Amino acid sequence: MQDTDREQVQIQVFLSEYTINTALSKVHDAGLIEFHTRVSSTYLKTFFPNWEEVFGKHPSIKMTLQSKSAPQLNLRQSASKIYADTFIRIHNPYTDEYDAVTITCAIVFSLEFDLLNDATIAGKITEMEPSVSDLKVYFISD
Repeated sequence: MQDTDREQVQIQVFLSEYTINTALSKVHDAGLIEFHTRVSSTYLKTFFPNWEEVFGKHPSIKMTLQSKSAPQLNLRQSASKIYADTFIRIHNPYTDEYDAVTITCAIVFSLEFDLLNDATIAGKITEMEPSVSDLKVYFISD
């Protein structure tokens, strides 16, 4: 086969809701659904008014979001949804080994998918609805 013939070969792959949910389950089981970010103490003060009195001012505090169970995707023609039970950890600014706050919540993400010209699937989160089921603050808070 010549190189020009190879460039014309196209493959279609169909991904079902079951296939994607199975993949999400395996990724969760492997402990790979984890997102790290950093926030300022000024941001955290919005939710915990005495944060800076307890910990002082810090420009970069580690925050971790982890899956508690495998997320579930519901594919729909208009807006698809992902249901995720999550665990959010706001680390102690003096040592990442300890938590300052832990939050357990369920989050529903509304997604819209687009198929681009080069057959790439692109998606964007259009809405996020968190529901907190447990909040533990490991310092004296207002």
